[in-house]
Amino acid sequence: MFCQDVPTNSSFSCERPWGINCINRNGFEFATLWEFTTEIQKACPTDPRLFSIGGSASTPQNASLTQDACAAMAGSSWTWYPRADIWTRLVTWKFPLLQLVGLFPRPPLSFEVEYFVLTHLMGDPVDTLRHLLLKLSNCQRMTEQWQEQVELKLADHNVEYRQRLWKALALITDAYQEWDSGKEAVMALQQILEKIEASHLEDQKAIGSTVLLTAEALAADRSTKFLPIIVAQAFFIGSVAIAVWKTASKQSGSSTFINVEAHSIAFSALYFWVIPTVLLSSVIGVSQSELAIPRILRRFQVDLDRHPPTEKVKLPNHVLEQAKVRIFSGGIYSWLPASRAKAKSDPHNFKIPASPSLDSFSKQNANFNNWRQCSTPLLFRSSSKDWSYCKVGIFSNLIVILGMITGILISILVPPDGWTCRNVAQLLIPLLWFLSAQFDTIIERMLPSLRQNQTLLFRAIGLKDLLVTLATMGGIVVTQIGVFNQCSCYTRWGKTGLALPEMPDVAYILVHRLSTVYPAIAFFSIGTQLIIIPLFVCIRYRHAVRVYLQRDDAESNAPWFWRLDQYCWLQTRGRSVRVRRSQTSLAEDGFDCREKEGSMVTVQRLTEECGEGLERRTDVSTDPMEFNAAATKNSRHRDSNATLVHGH
Repeated sequence: MFCQDVPTNSSFSCERPWGINCINRNGFEFATLWEFTTEIQKACPTDPRLFSIGGSASTPQNASLTQDACAAMAGSSWTWYPRADIWTRLVTWKFPLLQLVGLFPRPPLSFEVEYFVLTHLMGDPVDTLRHLLLKLSNCQRMTEQWQEQVELKLADHNVEYRQRLWKALALITDAYQEWDSGKEAVMALQQILEKIEASHLEDQKAIGSTVLLTAEALAADRSTKFLPIIVAQAFFIGSVAIAVWKTASKQSGSSTFINVEAHSIAFSALYFWVIPTVLLSSVIGVSQSELAIPRILRRFQVDLDRHPPTEKVKLPNHVLEQAKVRIFSGGIYSWLPASRAKAKSDPHNFKIPASPSLDSFSKQNANFNNWRQCSTPLLFRSSSKDWSYCKVGIFSNLIVILGMITGILISILVPPDGWTCRNVAQLLIPLLWFLSAQFDTIIERMLPSLRQNQTLLFRAIGLKDLLVTLATMGGIVVTQIGVFNQCSCYTRWGKTGLALPEMPDVAYILVHRLSTVYPAIAFFSIGTQLIIIPLFVCIRYRHAVRVYLQRDDAESNAPWFWRLDQYCWLQTRGRSVRVRRSQTSLAEDGFDCREKEGSMVTVQRLTEECGEGLERRTDVSTDPMEFNAAATKNSRHRDSNATLVHGH
């Protein structure tokens, strides 16, 4: 007999319980199950089908079915949510995140590459984040080296010119790095920099202008547009806020249940890593066409040949025709084959003669390829060579873990409080991502032939990412249609009574938490992913970000960031610069300003001790970089052993 057919005009008691062995025609449905629960409680508060708390009789406030009673009445399998509710929750909680995924920058190398980038993003977010961070880290190290070279060789030039030049050299080197020719490019650019230093003023201007124009063309080609991404982020955050407000303003009914909406928020939180990933990829940007960068670099060689001092400088343009090399060696910023890291394990293989900073360039290149040592599973790891790249891998894992913790925490706080079947799914989905991140190394260990056949490796990784994407997205869709809409998920496998949202005690908790706890947890996680993580990365790699965001008019695509960065730098450092000299003496024209080697001195202190004469001699500025360069210029004239480095 169906429970809906139990006579309503009959009297029931503990001796004659209500609806014995009846079955719910609608399966597991909140409204009807609560109706039947209240009827059982009215007939007999001590009915064995009701969950007893501390051995006491149930009340209208806390009456709930046991796991066995629920399974007998609604069945042990799951019941579909109403079709309209499924679509509404997908549109509200899932589609805005997919919109962000669609805005992820993709190199325009081929349709296959664009497909690979998207599937790698969704199927292996840990590896995608790791490579984006490594791209910024590599550019940061490279930029610091070029900055040091330019400051040492061209200290007599003005600050603005030097800044533009080292950014230009870094951007050109980064372009050649897409073909894994950064070493050869650095050697050629090093020669160009030496020609600028040794040439006459007219040749200096001509060669420097050629370098700057090439970098401006590369900057104009690089697409780093923030507005569409910012709008998409705003739509996502706004949709979450509106959905929470609308749900909190409604009473629980057949189509709006707070507990289900809270779980929807929790499963969406698993994908919060999309927010910083899309932001970081938009900072790096991509070329607007496949042939743009090769065309610009070939033109660079033609322009160099027109100037006698640089006509013998040969750029590694022979690699520009190799499209497959570009795909496997650096053209895809979010993926780098493991064979590239293993093919270059000799740090002494990268040396440029007659340069004071070649060793640092060599070490930088070697370090860039050591990161796979840390991404290798412990079972296959031989030794630990460079923990700085292990930290990048750990950081990318933490970004994904943050979303996982957010989702699990919200679901745990949905009655019945504690670990339920939804938490298992929220643990399994990130676990698939973590295993996917280790698959690259594992498959190469098991199939060494893939090291020689990078096309096969590319397709194997793409297939793996597609399968993981289908598994994880399929899991999300299954949760939305009602696979957890069953008795065991609301009784914690029989450990508690059936926690229906209509129960007065449960309803009060849900309404209170929906207006306080759930949005606080969700928006804290969103704020961390949206603001704190990208800001931390951009400040940590601010020179790299400065290179990628430069425009062809010598301005930045994000001027607000540089104003914020400069303000934070001045506040935290006290406008400090580090002055290192073997035997430092600024005593000239009667001024005695001696400092110990490596000591920290502020602009204000130097000005107070040395007066206007120091300002006149070193061109002291509130801009740390300008002060840095000006002090270098004057110290070189007085002491050949003097060096000046940044306070950071």
